[in-house]
Amino acid sequence: MATAREPQEILAENVRQLAAKRRLALSHLADLAGVGQSQLWAVLGGTTSPTLDWLQKLATALDVEVSDLLKDKKRRR
Repeated sequence: MATAREPQEILAENVRQLAAKRRLALSHLADLAGVGQSQLWAVLGGTTSPTLDWLQKLATALDVEVSDLLKDKKRRR
């Protein structure tokens, strides 16, 4: 049985993977999304929680749905 992972960990992993797939540096992603770089680092580091508006901006910049940012792809079914 797989253990549940923290949402912040899932979000950080998915954002990093999606950015890498699109060959975007995280600093460039922050600029495209219109979010602060320091805020992006804080969210990905788990020191602050994102708002829904912030997640929507990030999802739009990555051309995915907000739900795609939060899906745990490592969790077994």
